Amino acid sequence: MTNQNEKIEALKLENENLRLRLATIKEDNKSHLTSWVWVLVPVMGMLVSLANNIF
Repeated sequence: MTNQNEKIEALKLENENLRLRLATIKEDNKSHLTSWVWVLVPVMGMLVSLANNIF
């Protein structure tokens, strides 16, 4: 029974580690998305104003 309890505890710990890693990955992706928005919004604004000037 002790061996089974140790396995359960090890799985709980691994589960928690994976959960933390997933949360970290989500935060990293969110920051990458934010940086892409900061790049894309001005570029799209320039393209729209350029299109308005041409047509």
